[in-house]
Amino acid sequence: MKKTLIIGIGNAKRGDDSAGILAAEKLAGRGKIGAEIVQCQGEAGELLDLWKDFCEVILIDAVNGTGETGSVFKFNASEDKIPAEMFHGVSTHNFGLAEAVELGRIIGNLPERVIVFGIAGENFNIGSEAGAKVKEGVEKAVEEIMESLKVGK
Repeated sequence: MKKTLIIGIGNAKRGDDSAGILAAEKLAGRGKIGAEIVQCQGEAGELLDLWKDFCEVILIDAVNGTGETGSVFKFNASEDKIPAEMFHGVSTHNFGLAEAVELGRIIGNLPERVIVFGIAGENFNIGSEAGAKVKEGVEKAVEEIMESLKVGK
């Protein structure tokens, strides 16, 4: 099994929904960090397939309706159910991150360690770009991920 996969989730053309994609791009720009990095739209089936060969997965996605814009939330989904309501109403997918984690848990497809980062957004309009506060949240999440991977800055 491969060790660590980082998945940046979102839609680059829907404003703050691009938070996960932006974080994945920033992490990829850091060079070798000891993890594979991919981007996806966040469909449950796609996520289950992406993480099936990994021991650890870090998921980064935008959240809606929770906290101040740009706030970063971290969940250990290997131990606890993530608050699904935070990850609904943001993306165009009906069965996304929260459902993928729970389905993975039920069918025995969940990696040993699953960490979820949610970055609070407010503008999810088609054709817009992420706001300044969300971009600051992306930076915070990237730094926390780098620290968790024990990679020098």
